[in-house]
Amino acid sequence: MAFSTGLHLLPLILSLVVAARLGGNIAERSGPKAVITVGMIMWTIGLLVLAQVDSDTDFSVTGSALALMGAALGFTMPTTLDVILSSLPTEHVGAGSALANSMRQIGASIGVAALGSTLNTVYRNGVDPDVPAQLPAATQDAIRDNVAAAAKAADILPTAQGRTLLESAQEAFVSGMSAVALICAALAALTTILVITLLPARDTETATLIVADAPTSA
Repeated sequence: MAFSTGLHLLPLILSLVVAARLGGNIAERSGPKAVITVGMIMWTIGLLVLAQVDSDTDFSVTGSALALMGAALGFTMPTTLDVILSSLPTEHVGAGSALANSMRQIGASIGVAALGSTLNTVYRNGVDPDVPAQLPAATQDAIRDNVAAAAKAADILPTAQGRTLLESAQEAFVSGMSAVALICAALAALTTILVITLLPARDTETATLIVADAPTSA
């Protein structure tokens, strides 16, 4: 199972590596705002595609969405960190890097908690009507908690009932993931608007140096 999961994540990982290398080169020519904006648009599109996935969707669709999101991650994360650090005086770069990393971890923790709660709520509501009443209370609670427990319980139930439970759990889980993807897509779209509105096209210091070095007319 872990090996299969790793293989299915390869589109995301490979596109992340490629985009991280390309992002720096593009930022040097077009400025970080262009790279981050494109990355956020890719995030939004990838999440919207992922939100349409159901239990019967071919992996080519899911893999394409993951590849798009990996490329978005490669464009946005390194470039954003460069923008943050380049805006600080040299003596504050270390503190700025530590603060940015801390805020990223705090944001990830809050996001996992909030989005995980959303996923769990949608999953519970979807699978609850099909949880067999004859199962022990502990098993019923486990089924309502995660799809793996539902798959395990389906193996010990009569064939028709087990299939119904497993299909219900899978559909409920995918519905929960779709809800999470839609929330993330909305946040990504909002972030895109903020980037376009607030982020300077080029680093102010770099622009100043270009102007200063430009030849003056007689």
